Amino acid sequence: MFEWKKLCSRKNIGLVSVLLIVNLLFLILLTYGMEQSEVVPPRSYKAVFRMMKGMDNEEKSDYLNRLEEQSVHITSIAEYKRAKMIEDMAEDAEKIAGYEEYLSRMEEELDEKSVLNLLSKDSEYDERNARKKKEVYQSLHGTKVSYEASEGIMVTDISFTNIVMVFLMILLAIECIIQEKEEGILPVLRCCKKGRGRLISQKMGCLAVVSVTLSGIFFVENLIFGALAYGIGNVLCPVQSLPGYETASVKISVLVFLILVWLIRSLALFLIGLFAFGIAIWTYQVGVVFIGCLVGYIMVYIGSGNDTGQLVMVLTVYGAAAIRLMPCLNRLNTYLSEISYHQPCLDYVYKNMVVSRKSMEENSYLLTGDYHKKMGITDKIILENITYAYPNTDKNIFEHANMVIPYGKSVGIMGTSGAGKSTMVDIILGLLHVQEGEITCDGKNIFENYGWHR
Repeated sequence: MFEWKKLCSRKNIGLVSVLLIVNLLFLILLTYGMEQSEVVPPRSYKAVFRMMKGMDNEEKSDYLNRLEEQSVHITSIAEYKRAKMIEDMAEDAEKIAGYEEYLSRMEEELDEKSVLNLLSKDSEYDERNARKKKEVYQSLHGTKVSYEASEGIMVTDISFTNIVMVFLMILLAIECIIQEKEEGILPVLRCCKKGRGRLISQKMGCLAVVSVTLSGIFFVENLIFGALAYGIGNVLCPVQSLPGYETASVKISVLVFLILVWLIRSLALFLIGLFAFGIAIWTYQVGVVFIGCLVGYIMVYIGSGNDTGQLVMVLTVYGAAAIRLMPCLNRLNTYLSEISYHQPCLDYVYKNMVVSRKSMEENSYLLTGDYHKKMGITDKIILENITYAYPNTDKNIFEHANMVIPYGKSVGIMGTSGAGKSTMVDIILGLLHVQEGEITCDGKNIFENYGWHR
């Protein structure tokens, strides 16, 4: 619980909120603001599916083919992007409309490749791979796929969002250990066998919760944005209905697929957090942690067989963007530090204002009479049969006490420490309310004419 509260500080919550806004602005820019991008135009996409509402798979395919035939004269970038979108949608709809024929065609292609693989050195491996694929295709026969709006689901897989989540996870993993470092107790915990095990288990559990929460927040944000921008079809239809997943071997719904994607990303974030946490234990330099995580990311990227040239371009772009953002982030950090420094004072003032307002509401019944008219005095102030005890105590400070203060005279209140001198003054001023008795000024009860105190 302590580790979770430490990570859920106002500074970290503010940072997550800012990056959520940055991610949302990037999605808006990517979807609506970039003329030269290859992103599907959302308005055209939603308009097409609005026109296909109520159609079955074959009718949707025919409708998209007719739209494709009409897209002949292209005179602008917007028309080109729309024509390319219609072409891709028509191709995907054709696969779904003739899904059985599509699977049979894929099986025939595998049979043809099997014949050619007999002359290859890796014929045994290729043959085994082709046999497994054919079994998958055969198992998919009879799956009731449906062509639905799916571009909104694809928005959940954005590289910028993944990089933002990785950055946040590394930062929070460092935050897990930084307090122990600043207080100087980390070396002691590392030397104690029981302390080391408890430290690691608590922080691993905290990182697991953070990774699931962080991945879920960004995943839901992207999904909601995709739903608003492009729309989302029936999430209960098979995952094979999604473009690119027509031959997926697992028979699950789109909803279950989304949940699995979220959990897998959470696991990836957790492993990244563990990696950063492991480096942070052995070094206190934040820069070393980020460099180590960056090297690990590059190794995983290259080991996955991805294009190295594209990696260099991506890192260059994000590096340049990070340099441009550094002044803004420094100012943001300064502002957050100032807010954290002054917050206890603001909390104290706010608490007093709340208590004052509550006290006025509770004692509003005392505010009677003319508030603007002063209560004059020409004779004397009388405290008669005063009984008072502080709240939550059984001991009476005064019990049936009496006192007279003549007009124009000086009256001294004497007594030992704790006898009730200050309490008596507070009662006369109306700051404390007696349980029994009354205070009168020239025969008028001061609590029935409370406007003088205001």
